[in-house]
Order: sequence, then C-alpha cells, then structure tokens
Amino acid sequence: MNKGQFQKGKPRPLGAGRKKGSVNRKTELLTEKCEEHGIDPFAALLELAKSDDQNIRLSALKEVCQYLFAKRKAVELTGQDGDDLSIKVIIEDYGTHK
Repeated sequence: MNKGQFQKGKPRPLGAGRKKGSVNRKTELLTEKCEEHGIDPFAALLELAKSDDQNIRLSALKEVCQYLFAKRKAVELTGQDGDDLSIKVIIEDYGTHK
C-alpha cells in the first residue's frame, strides 16, 4: 500500500516538489558555513578584482560576471521558412574616380 507517495499512472499532486527558486540543502549548508566564518565570497571576488596582478584581476572579474550577466547562447540564423540565408551584393559603377 502506497502512503501518500508517488503512484504509478497518476499525476503528481498540486504543489508537489521543490518550489521554484528555493535553495537546495548543499547550497544552504555552504551559505551557513560562510556566515559562521564571516566570509562573503562575492566580496572576496570583488577584492581580488582590484589586484595589481592582471591574471588574478581577470579571473576574478570573469567569475563576478557570471553572477551579474546571463551567458549568451549561440543563435542560428536561417532565411525565410528555414531556408539558407542568401546574400545579394550589388556593385554599382559611378564612373571613374579622379
């Protein structure tokens, strides 16, 4: 007998599962550990971004950007109705240049 668990062939009950945007246990545990030790990883990255060493500064800024900006995805361009793109180049002669 199944006591409130998933039942084969039946839809999930409304509200089942983790709520959108909720933090998983591992993230919550790591956040608590950082708070216990007075560590703010984002602030530390910002401090590293001020480094005189260009390699350290670049690495830190790349990490910071991942939190501030969404990653761009490749976009495939197609012509009308999914056909290949066609490019038409028109060269006109306006006379000779002096």
